[in-house]
Amino acid sequence: VMPPIAVTQDALGQLDLTGIEVVCLSYLHARPQVYARYVSRRIKRRAPNVKLLVCFWNEPSLADLDTAKSHMAADGAAVSLEGAIQQIEKWVAHAPADYGEAAPSQQNENERLAAMRELGLTSTRSGRFDEMTREVSKAFGVPIALVSIVGEERRQVAGATGVTGDHAGTGAAYQETSVDAHVTMADEVLVVGDISKDPRFADDPMLLEKGVRFYAGAPLHGADGVVLGTLCVIDTKPRSFSDDERSRLQQFADAIIIKLKAEQVGDGGA
Repeated sequence: VMPPIAVTQDALGQLDLTGIEVVCLSYLHARPQVYARYVSRRIKRRAPNVKLLVCFWNEPSLADLDTAKSHMAADGAAVSLEGAIQQIEKWVAHAPADYGEAAPSQQNENERLAAMRELGLTSTRSGRFDEMTREVSKAFGVPIALVSIVGEERRQVAGATGVTGDHAGTGAAYQETSVDAHVTMADEVLVVGDISKDPRFADDPMLLEKGVRFYAGAPLHGADGVVLGTLCVIDTKPRSFSDDERSRLQQFADAIIIKLKAEQVGDGGA
């Protein structure tokens, strides 16, 4: 049993899913959706036929279970032990028929990976976008800027400015948090003026221990609008972020994709 923020890619990699038909994720956390989505997507990559059930033990009033499971890339959701047992029994009884279908989350994942290959991002090298992050950091007057790409196994920081010295661990800590997942899920700019006062992230020690207090992130869009990662700016003190700054951050994110497309055209013509 581990708290949501402790479930990292390495921890999931140690799970033996051989012969497993159903995985049940149990949460007492006040806002488990992003954590559950993180786990669901990675389990589906390893075992696309496994059924995933997310249990909200502290949300008995949750009415729209279909919407909840969709947001978490899960196969089902339950708010009671009785409901969980009924769903698991149904899946196990019909397991052979269900195994022939690809999970919708896996289909979306395949589209994302195809878009990454198109832009040459399947083997993201660290530091590829350092020049861009330096420009972004200067434009917004923040000490830290990062480009993060969602790889096949885990999120990778592909470009960074300001994560040396006192903040050397910020990039690594940032990779293991859920803050970027909110951007990729919502597919829009996310601004958190003060991490310590936001209920979604206030209990995340990996952010607070590294002094992350402000975050603003914009999605990186590949082919057909699929989200490939994020461009974010980080500060060690709370701050505001205007609507104009939100637009500029998204423009910088879009410029990264334009640059990647130009590089691919150049490589093809060489």
